[in-house]
Amino acid sequence: MRFAVRVKPGARKDSVGGRWDAGERPALVVAVAAPAVEGKANEAARRLAELLG
Repeated sequence: MRFAVRVKPGARKDSVGGRWDAGERPALVVAVAAPAVEGKANEAARRLAELLG
């Protein structure tokens, strides 16, 4: 299964939930506490992807 994900860096806590409708298709919102600096938020999103398989 594939779906779009919108990563929001700098959140108070890590969470998954919500819907983002501003793009071509809806996306699942994933908030990560990691800042958008030096790829830290990207790394958090990659870890989530590995957990989901």
